[in-house]
Amino acid sequence: MAQDAEDGPDFLDVEQHGWDLNSPLYNNNTSRPPMNQEEFDKRFCYRTPRSSNILKERASALLRYYYRPCLSSRSMTNFFLNLFPILQWLPNYEWKNWFASDIVGGIVTGVMHVPQGIAYAQLAGVDAVVGLYTSFFPPLIYMFFGTSRHNSIGSFAVVALMSNVAMNRLFDAREELSNNFNNASDSNPSPLSPIIVSSTLACCIGLVTLAMGILRLDMISTYFSDQVKLN
Repeated sequence: MAQDAEDGPDFLDVEQHGWDLNSPLYNNNTSRPPMNQEEFDKRFCYRTPRSSNILKERASALLRYYYRPCLSSRSMTNFFLNLFPILQWLPNYEWKNWFASDIVGGIVTGVMHVPQGIAYAQLAGVDAVVGLYTSFFPPLIYMFFGTSRHNSIGSFAVVALMSNVAMNRLFDAREELSNNFNNASDSNPSPLSPIIVSSTLACCIGLVTLAMGILRLDMISTYFSDQVKLN
């Protein structure tokens, strides 16, 4: 106990610091009448904080995010450099050290995507050439907007199966409707085809994804489980 007292801090010298303990600031037995919260707020001119509108704040933050690059040429340059990362890494690309390895990796990835694209096209219920297009064009677009050196863009088995399910559901509903109106179906054959349905579905999903990116809704993915993200 004595050891604890020795290790503890020294008592403050009130006289040395010139503190007056009889002052109303330290005196608990002051003659000030008690006050409730309302009287206290009225006496000291308390101002009620404004109620914040979350949607309005998010909209203002979104507008600031998009008009801030227009305030200066440097901000505009940084905005386009972030939007098109190829403008940053291509001038700094080490051709002597990386080009040969990247060519070999591209050939291996391309050879792998040929049978994979054909197989996934069959799963989606479209022609095999569509799977080759799906494996060829996305990497070209990703080259301008992507930042990963090791990412391989291509078709996906689960997405192909889900597209096939959506097409079959649409064709079944249209066939049932045509059976109820035989005369109309005979005179007006159905213009729908698997490629039209899959293209429309891909376009709609792309527009939704673009809108979510513009609205900065990428935080929603943090609430998805790993099974949903991977499968």
